[in-house]
Amino acid sequence: MKKQQHGKTGMGIMNAMVLIVIAFLFLCLYLFRFSKFPGQVSLFQNILIYSIIYLFITYRFELYRIGNIRLLDMLFGMFFLTVGTNILFFLQLWVATGFKENLRPLYLGGISILQFCFGAVAGYLTNRLYLKTVPRKQLVAVVGERPEDTLLWNRMNLNPNYEIIRIMQVKESVESILEAGKSCDGLLLGDIPVHERNDILRKSFHEGIQIFYMLKIADILVQNATRYKIYDQIFLMDKNSGLNMGQQIRKRIFDVVVSAILLILLSPLSLIIALLIKQEDGGEIFYKQPRITKDGKEFMIYKFRSMREDAESDGPRLARKEDVRVTKVGSVIRNLHFDEIPQLWNVLKGDMSLVGPRPERQIFIEEYKKVLPEFESRLKVKAGITGYAQVYGKYNSNPYDKLKMDLLYITHYSIFLDIRLLIQTVRILFQKESAEGVEYDMISALPKDKEHEYEK
Repeated sequence: MKKQQHGKTGMGIMNAMVLIVIAFLFLCLYLFRFSKFPGQVSLFQNILIYSIIYLFITYRFELYRIGNIRLLDMLFGMFFLTVGTNILFFLQLWVATGFKENLRPLYLGGISILQFCFGAVAGYLTNRLYLKTVPRKQLVAVVGERPEDTLLWNRMNLNPNYEIIRIMQVKESVESILEAGKSCDGLLLGDIPVHERNDILRKSFHEGIQIFYMLKIADILVQNATRYKIYDQIFLMDKNSGLNMGQQIRKRIFDVVVSAILLILLSPLSLIIALLIKQEDGGEIFYKQPRITKDGKEFMIYKFRSMREDAESDGPRLARKEDVRVTKVGSVIRNLHFDEIPQLWNVLKGDMSLVGPRPERQIFIEEYKKVLPEFESRLKVKAGITGYAQVYGKYNSNPYDKLKMDLLYITHYSIFLDIRLLIQTVRILFQKESAEGVEYDMISALPKDKEHEYEK
């Protein structure tokens, strides 16, 4: 295990060094292109500023990871790292030169394209080298009776970093589970009951066995808790109040500025979509529907219509995979999420935020609450066009998994997280599975116990 960790750390450092060297080479190529440079802008100063911006974006978007990053994620990460760093560097350089110098933006654009290509190739080769030289972690999976545990096992086996070599039932003795964990690289715990999970965690810590385990709601809520010492006892304090006033103000300013800019930039595309919808069946261009946002407030959400006008004549229901109600134009704009462009108007009005939990309908919230009482906790912040669950989950992800991702967003909120999720949203526009409809009844798939099995 230690050998694997050292290999990953060493390869990660090597990857970062290669990318930094490539960035510096292209930076110097850009700077030395000018025969005469203002005296107040030194080469050292530029390299320092460039390095700070480059490393900041790398850290904020976790681009230093190695071995467990998908090719598509790596390409998008490299693109935004290169473009973002170069644009910010160009702007500060333009300011430093008093807006007087011709800094050749087209030349910088060409340099950025070359830098991205070299960096993407270097990152890809480093990841492939890691996967070739560092063996997969061999894990023993401990599962319960939920079908999601089997799904987890299948997904883990598709990951090039991990291999499930054995599956054990949680009802087996803890001693036998620990012995199995000692014989490999660690244990992978599925969504097993809390009591059994905590027992395995305590004893694994004593034995020094590495464990991967799925988060439960209680785990998420205590992650950002504040430690207090009262007499001889240590307490954890959760405010559980959502975003504070300062965070709400910053988030609102960010929403207004970005949504206004996007509405202007996307207006030509919006006009084209509107004409195509009208031409296809002559119906309404926009689709309006009541949704729920912060504190249970109802608002009218706007979308480009992607289904027939009589789509819900039989009553409300979620979109399903290969849904016959979807129009031809609707199929295209749904896959690309272009049907959600009008929601920028909801953001500008203050009904929604750019980033936040998906806005649900009241009827579905009430049904989910019957088996997931915590589901209403998502309403501590405004609903969002995109969010943690929208980026890292799918439309047809289990409601419990979506809830956990929404709570992760609320408890870890920062303006930088919003920026990162917005950039990641560009990536999911090209992933069809993120827009797939459900293949089963989401509510009936949840356990019916009042004390639901998820948190037992």
